[in-house]
Amino acid sequence: MAPKTFKLIFAIEFISMALFLMCVPFLLIVLKRSKGLHRNFRVCLFSMCLHYTTASVARCVLFYYQLNDCELSHDDIVLVLAHLARDTVFGYFCAMPGSFAFERFIATRYWKWYENSGPSTLLIIPLVEANNIIPSLVNSYCWTFAMYSQELNFAILIVTLCAGLLYFFTIKRCNLRIMNKITCRLDAYSLAHNYQIRENIRTLKVGASLIGSLLKAAGLLNGMAVLLFSLFEYTSGLISRLAFAMFDMWVTIIAVLYVITLVYHERSFYVEAVNLIPIRKLRRALMPHSVSHSEPPSVAAITRTYFDNLHNAWNT
Repeated sequence: MAPKTFKLIFAIEFISMALFLMCVPFLLIVLKRSKGLHRNFRVCLFSMCLHYTTASVARCVLFYYQLNDCELSHDDIVLVLAHLARDTVFGYFCAMPGSFAFERFIATRYWKWYENSGPSTLLIIPLVEANNIIPSLVNSYCWTFAMYSQELNFAILIVTLCAGLLYFFTIKRCNLRIMNKITCRLDAYSLAHNYQIRENIRTLKVGASLIGSLLKAAGLLNGMAVLLFSLFEYTSGLISRLAFAMFDMWVTIIAVLYVITLVYHERSFYVEAVNLIPIRKLRRALMPHSVSHSEPPSVAAITRTYFDNLHNAWNT
C-alpha cells in the first residue's frame, strides 16, 4: 500500500510541476503586455515564477537521487547545489511580502521619480532580489550543513514572513492615509501624486490578495505535512517520509495555484490571458457559444442601439 501511495504522490507532484512549467512562458507574455500595474511590480511577480522554476529543476535532481538510491554526501556538489537552490526558494517566498512593501515604499517616498516609470526605476529590482536571495541563501546554507537545527530554520522563516507581513500592511495603511490627505486638492502636483498613490494602493491590494491566497493554501497543506513530519520523525519512519513527500507535492500544487490566483485577482492580467491565442482557441473549442457572446459588439450595432433607445425614449 505504501509504495502505491508514494507513486501517486510523485505522479501528482510531477504533473503539477509540468503544468506550472508550461504556464511560465504564457505568464511572461501576460505580465509583459499588461499595463495595469507598475512595471517593477510585474517584474517582481515574474521573478517569483523564475524562482519556482529553479526549485522545480532542483526538485528533479533530488528526485533522481531518491529514485536511484544515490549516496547523500556534502561532497557531492550537484546534490548540495540542488538542496541550496530548493531550500533558498522557501526563504525567498517568506521574504516576498517585505520585498513587495519595500518596492512600494520607494514608490511612495520617491513618487515623482517612480511615477514616470523611467529606465532608472529598474534599479530597484536588484535591491529587492538581493534582499530576498542573500538572507535566504545564508539560511539555506546553514541548515544544509547542520550549523543549526531544523526548528531554528523554521523559526527564522516564520519570523521573516511575519515581519514582512507587518511591513506590508504598514505601507498599505500609510498609502491610504496619504490618499485621504490629498483627495481634496485639485492642482496638477496633487493629481500626479494622487495617481501614484492610487497605483500603490491597487498594487498592494493585488499583492494582499495573492499573499492571502498562498498563505491559506501553504498554511493548511504544507502546515499539515510539517506537523505530521514533526510528530512522527522519530517514531514512524513511514509516516515521516510520507509527510515529506506530501510537502513536496503541495509545493508544486501551490505553484500552479500561484499562476491561477495571479491571473484571476488582477483584471488586466485576466484580459491579457484570455486573449492569448492558445487560450482563445481552447475557449472556442470548449465553450463556442459563450465565447461568441462575449465578443464586443460592432460600432454599427452600438450606434443602432443608441438611436433605438433614443427613439423609444422620445415616443414615451
